[in-house]
Order: sequence, then C-alpha cells, then structure tokens
Amino acid sequence: MENRITGQYAMGGIRPPSDNIIIARMRGKYYGARYIIHRPLLHHALHPIYKLNPGGNTSVASPSPSTVSSSQSQTSQASQASPPSANPSHLSHNMERFTNDMGPPGRPTLFLDSNLPQQPSIKSLDPKILKACQACIDAAVQSTIAFDGVPGRPVVTNIFGTAHAQFGNMLVLSATYMSHLSQLVDRDTLRALLDRTIKFLLQSRHISPSLSKDAEILTLIRRQIFDSPNTSFSSTANGT
Repeated sequence: MENRITGQYAMGGIRPPSDNIIIARMRGKYYGARYIIHRPLLHHALHPIYKLNPGGNTSVASPSPSTVSSSQSQTSQASQASPPSANPSHLSHNMERFTNDMGPPGRPTLFLDSNLPQQPSIKSLDPKILKACQACIDAAVQSTIAFDGVPGRPVVTNIFGTAHAQFGNMLVLSATYMSHLSQLVDRDTLRALLDRTIKFLLQSRHISPSLSKDAEILTLIRRQIFDSPNTSFSSTANGT
C-alpha cells in the first residue's frame, strides 16, 4: 500500500519516506508546518466568500496578494521554528487547535441570494491560489506518510498528536476530493491513504478512545466515497 502511494508521488519529484527515524521526524515537522501555512488558502478556495457589487451582481472575494505571498515566505521560517513543548497536554491542545480550525476565524456570514453564482470551478481560481492549494494537498500527503518508511512502530514523543494530525489530514483531503477541487486529489492515492491511516489509528485504539473514534469516522468517509456509485464530485458541484 505504501509503495502505491510513494510510487505515484515519486514521479512528481517528491521523495519517498525515509527509513531513518530522525529524517522522518524532520520531514514530518516540515510538511506539517507547510500544510498549516497553506491550509487557510485551501479553505478559501473550498468556501469562497461572495460579495455584493453595485447593481446586485456578485463576485468571489479573493485574498489579498500579501496574504498569498506571506504564506509562501513563511514556510521556511515555520519549518525552522523550535519544536513544541513535550508536555502531552500542550501538544494535544495545539493539535486540537490545528485540526479543528482549518480556516481563519471570524468568517463573515453568507447571505443566501438567488443571484449568487454557482461554486467556481478549478479553472476560475487565481493561479497563485491554485498553486497554494496544491502545495497544501501535497504537504498533507507527505506529512501523513512521513513515518511509513521507518520499520516497526515509529518512536515519537506524542503518538496521540501524530495520529490525530494524520486524521485531520485525511479530513481535508477527503473534503477536497468531494468538492469542486477534486482534481487536486488522486482517487487511488486517497483510497490508499485512508486505508493506511485507519490501520495506523486502530493500532492505538486500546490506549485512546479518541483515536478509535477517529478510525470509525474515516471508515465511514471511505465507505461514502468508494462504496457509493462512482460519481464525479466536481461535476456534481458544478451542476453538470
């Protein structure tokens, strides 16, 4: 299963997981930071904010150029930041905040209107936003499989935080695949990632009821995506 995931992404120039635990941990931290930095832009693309223009027309508000450029420039800075405290409660708090707060807080309320356009297609996205979305997806994949090359059970400071972060990655990948941006997530890769993540979560089901519930949720998501009739989510989202 891991070969099927890493083999596909190796074609795109992304290195497969390392069998060295130190390198694997560093890659996990790097891709985790890269994923968190780009995630608000993916959130914006998945949930566009419509604004009313004079005359009753509507358009999709885009993030300012400074937001996009700052998210790209901060990637290296975040990856070089000192690791969080080894206190499990501190790590759990941070992970909970990261996984449950995908987008920026305080989003304005959408007023439903018959004049609102259909959800924009992937072709209508600004190239910089699309590039950031793809970077977020790639980082989520790499962060999830960072320890897959290490033989045996990975030795990490907080197994709960690591496993729950992978659960959050799968939620984002699944939501993206089931949206108008489904082209950004390969179907076979998503299936393999769901299978390996469910298996990884179940390894710790006896020490954490939360991880057992995470595995149950991903199982339901997998069933909804792959056990239902093969439908193009992007076509459904665009009304075609």
